[in-house]
Amino acid sequence: MHNHTLPVASVVGRASVLALTLALGVSSCSASTDVVSVGTPNAESAPLAPSDDSTPDLASADGSPPETVSDEVPTDWALPIDTAVEKIAGYSRNAIVTAVNDARFDYIVNCMTAQGWEFDLSDLPPAATTEEERQTRTVANQSAYYLSLIDDKESESSSESPAAKPQAPSGLIEDENNCWMQAAIEFPNPIDSLWSWLATEMEDLNHKVGQDDRYVSAQADARACIAAEGYDFRTSDEGFNYFVDMANAVWVRYQSGDIDEDAARAELQDLSVKESEFVETEFACSKEIGRVGFLVRSEYEEQFLAENGDRVALAATEYAEKLEPLREFLLARKEG
Repeated sequence: MHNHTLPVASVVGRASVLALTLALGVSSCSASTDVVSVGTPNAESAPLAPSDDSTPDLASADGSPPETVSDEVPTDWALPIDTAVEKIAGYSRNAIVTAVNDARFDYIVNCMTAQGWEFDLSDLPPAATTEEERQTRTVANQSAYYLSLIDDKESESSSESPAAKPQAPSGLIEDENNCWMQAAIEFPNPIDSLWSWLATEMEDLNHKVGQDDRYVSAQADARACIAAEGYDFRTSDEGFNYFVDMANAVWVRYQSGDIDEDAARAELQDLSVKESEFVETEFACSKEIGRVGFLVRSEYEEQFLAENGDRVALAATEYAEKLEPLREFLLARKEG
């Protein structure tokens, strides 16, 4: 049986992913998993805009003026546009991402089996994470990644030689790659078209959120908080990039033979500890960015829906129609 793994990519996680995501104008997913029948819903049953022609002013829910935000702490972190689209489509983005993964993996297993290979789900890599999972995942720092490579290298050298390891049968990888491509064609991700369209339509909204005084002020407070803890970084990204660069430098020296394994391990372990400490500080200091950013963005999204609700409803209805090929996988998750 072939154990297919994808190349490991080094990822610098950010503890304030939600805050940064909001700054980039990508709405967070609703955590709802309620499911209704897939079909062509009636857009009129889920209005996306007020019935009159009024445009709400940009004030927070408790009536506070635009230059402030309420003390509200969001419970489900579901933004208005996500909620509006889910009412029509019947499924959250998380549910659809999972269904696409399930459908493609099922197709790949059947495709490989039909070609005579002994193949099942255990031969496939873990499914891609949803946006919600990416927002809450544990930070994986660069130093820890390089330490894992050193550990893997040690493990390989202490076991059987590479020449003695079983090799993948001739043609298997080519067949598997073909099955992956066919699966992507057979089950395109319907999210791509809708949310790409929305991202383009909301460029002005994204700019307004990023320039809103309340959001800018929350960012400034976070930077001051980080500085007060002794870090000389102008932005959170600058801090994360610093640790990435330092870990990369150690790895290059190790790979070139300038330092031995013990020295590399000691430096990387020290960097890993320091980076973890920075991540904790950055997370604590940036929580308010996420809360303020969510509330500010919600206000702008409500205004956007008031002005463009009919267009969003039409796009969401077309999006719902594209979910039909995923019906059995969406329902299987609900029933499971």
